[in-house]
Amino acid sequence: MANEAEKTLHEMQQVLTIDANGVYETEEDKAELLWHELQNAYRSKRILSGVLSGVEETSSGSIAVFYYKGQRMIIPVSEMELNLSEQNGYGEIKGRQVRILNNMVGCEIDFILIALDDTARSVVASRRLAMLAKRRKFYFPNAQITEGRVVQARVIAVAEKVVRLEVFGAECAVPARDIAWEWVGDAREKYHVGDRVMAVVTSVESDAETMNVKITADMKRLMKNEVLEKAK
Repeated sequence: MANEAEKTLHEMQQVLTIDANGVYETEEDKAELLWHELQNAYRSKRILSGVLSGVEETSSGSIAVFYYKGQRMIIPVSEMELNLSEQNGYGEIKGRQVRILNNMVGCEIDFILIALDDTARSVVASRRLAMLAKRRKFYFPNAQITEGRVVQARVIAVAEKVVRLEVFGAECAVPARDIAWEWVGDAREKYHVGDRVMAVVTSVESDAETMNVKITADMKRLMKNEVLEKAK
């Protein structure tokens, strides 16, 4: 049996692959390589990125579900860094958290691994820690993001009159008046969750003790004012 296995392995290594100098890998090989990568990322606390695919209810509460290279991962709601301070008085917290998560499905998020189960091959991650790490890097102490800085931002949620952006660990809501020069009837017709857009940071408020960052941004400043051109 051992000789047969070695023969099969040798034949697989001799497979003529589509890509030049490629190496044929079984699904088991790929899974092992991915798990090794995740173990390294867990030990080094490296920031990874994935796409939020859904929200599930468990006995211990709601969780966000996403995939990284095919590996299913979860983030507890408490580790999603959902900013509810701008929406005080809009209902019970748990319900608001779930609504926000549902609106974020399809967005790209950063995360840091906080738990691995080698036996079950399950992974738990934290968006909160990843955002904190990015705020430390880009807003403290020698801030790379200041007022007037042009940045590429992720669209993490879209409503009729507002687009919510994530800018290197900080979030902000861009109202319709700052989305485009022309009148915007429904922002959802122009922008979608998962988009990457350009914006100008118009203000930054940061607290070195709490590591909290509050920013505002304008997307229309980088666009040609066709309304003005037509008026001329």
